[in-house]
Amino acid sequence: MELSICAIFRDNENYLSNFLIPILSKIEKNYNLHYYFYENDSKDNTKFLLENFIKTRKGKLLCENNDIQNFNRDTNLQRINNISNCRNKLLNLKPFKGEWSIMIDSDITFPLNLIEQFFKINKPKNLVALGCNGKDLNKCLTHSDCNHFYDTLALIDKNGNLGLDFLCRYGFQCCPFQDKEDREKWFKGELIKVKSTYGGTCFYKTDILNKKNIFYEVPEVKKTICPEKEIVCEHWGLSEKLSNYGDIYVCPSIIVKNTEI
Repeated sequence: MELSICAIFRDNENYLSNFLIPILSKIEKNYNLHYYFYENDSKDNTKFLLENFIKTRKGKLLCENNDIQNFNRDTNLQRINNISNCRNKLLNLKPFKGEWSIMIDSDITFPLNLIEQFFKINKPKNLVALGCNGKDLNKCLTHSDCNHFYDTLALIDKNGNLGLDFLCRYGFQCCPFQDKEDREKWFKGELIKVKSTYGGTCFYKTDILNKKNIFYEVPEVKKTICPEKEIVCEHWGLSEKLSNYGDIYVCPSIIVKNTEI
């Protein structure tokens, strides 16, 4: 079975050495994987590790030195524009291979059976993107036995509500939805239809992702209920384009973790 693994990197030597390369080396024993990687401006051994990894595998690697400022993790508009540009450099490596392509952020850990979990799900026929349940180290304020769903920035629910508004209103929660029906589905482990999502790891229908009019575009800034806070996210623009071809869902049962190795 063919799949594509896609990611962007910068100064991720530790992550590559201690997590991503070892786990992909195990997963690829069971799947025909194609790798599409973009790297820029790394000061550590990231470029060397990627070049050494890809030379014996199928796929493409693009490395650039653009002297781009390295921003803190926030919603700075220039940072979001830079990320969007980098993600588009990655998309320019297409066409990707296989029925599904997996986008993985370079600070995400995931289980060895990630792909198996995905294929066991009863997927809607019109599915074009499936975001994972990305957790961070913050504990849920409602339940003591689970952690916060961290990617509220990318999330827009079916009613157009911002995930960040939910975070500002209710604090760290394992379920990022305020709609009653969505919450019931979340705790039952059922797929939830949304307008935008990511989750640190996301499955995309490859033939849709390969279309020329599918690319990252920074949308208009949105106001939130957070005090003096305006936000923007590159995943909103991509999700809007994807939704022209099908539906986007979040999967609460596929859990990945946003933790630096």
